[in-house]
Amino acid sequence: MLKFSEVYFNAPNMKVFDVVLNGDLTVASDLDIYERVGRGVAHDEYVEFEVRDGRILLDGDESELTRGKMRVEFIKSYRDNPKVNAIVLLKGRRTGEGLLRSSHVGVQSSQ
Repeated sequence: MLKFSEVYFNAPNMKVFDVVLNGDLTVASDLDIYERVGRGVAHDEYVEFEVRDGRILLDGDESELTRGKMRVEFIKSYRDNPKVNAIVLLKGRRTGEGLLRSSHVGVQSSQ
């Protein structure tokens, strides 16, 4: 789960970016948090993927893990720099309205 909130800009199309896993797997294109939810509102992007045999599997595509590590990249487009508030990894599958049937694996705060 990627957690965002636009707290600087007061209009859409000011901070637009892509999110890519491992340099290969695009999980969000032209993401504009203000356009989705407005200013100062939390927005979560749920990204369900599987790790099997040293590979990340996402929507029929796959990418090899390097030394057991996965990269999350925020790719700047033609606007301001990307920003993420948190990255949350949970083991299990999402069920219903954002509920997770899982065990907590870890939380990493960014910036």
